[in-house]
Amino acid sequence: QSGDPRPSIAERYSARAVYESAVRAAAKDLLAERWLLEEDVPGVIKAALAKYDAFIAGVGTVPA
Repeated sequence: QSGDPRPSIAERYSARAVYESAVRAAAKDLLAERWLLEEDVPGVIKAALAKYDAFIAGVGTVPA
């Protein structure tokens, strides 16, 4: 609908838990590569899930 050829978040992730698992795995990888600090991981996950929830709800703006 937007002209973006990529699949939507809903198409890429069948459920919030699947998305959360992917986010946690990515955060773990970034932590191992020293791109994230241990204390930053919970905030990164929380922010990603808030954005997922906003997209799924169809909210026009997404929290930063």
